[in-house]
Amino acid sequence: MKITGTNSTILIDLENGYKFRAAGEILLGGKFIVYKNSITTWEPPYDHEIVTTQQLNEIIKNIKAIENQNTVQLIFE
Repeated sequence: MKITGTNSTILIDLENGYKFRAAGEILLGGKFIVYKNSITTWEPPYDHEIVTTQQLNEIIKNIKAIENQNTVQLIFE
């Protein structure tokens, strides 16, 4: 999984062809709030497929498992 971003968006690449972009905002202290309601569909070529709640919860679980002190902490709201 590869996570990149700017001050207001992140791109989460599952490295299996599926990626999604989410809106959010950077906070002090190495934290980024991710607005879950901004995650609706995958990026092309899968942009016709909806990101399900179950898929999103699994992705969040995997992200939390790989976070450490040296990474930006993602807070999903």
